[in-house]
Amino acid sequence: MRLVRTPTKKVIVQFPATLLERAEALADSLHTDRSKLIRAALEEKVERLEREQLEATLREGYLANADLLMKTSAAFEDVVTDALNHDEREN
Repeated sequence: MRLVRTPTKKVIVQFPATLLERAEALADSLHTDRSKLIRAALEEKVERLEREQLEATLREGYLANADLLMKTSAAFEDVVTDALNHDEREN
């Protein structure tokens, strides 16, 4: 099986000295290198922020359509009740 390598780019990033020291110590304790640790941390942060943005968008959509959702739910309430009552009568 052949691994597909994702193209990478080098960047220059400035960190406070103490943060860099903490990252280096953590990378050593995890038996990895600083770059891998920073990539993993950034990936996790980006994924979390993207998920939060998606959740906010969905929340806005649900709130914008709340009246329609409530009306639709109410319209099917009798159907659900009838189906449940029918199931109870059969058992």
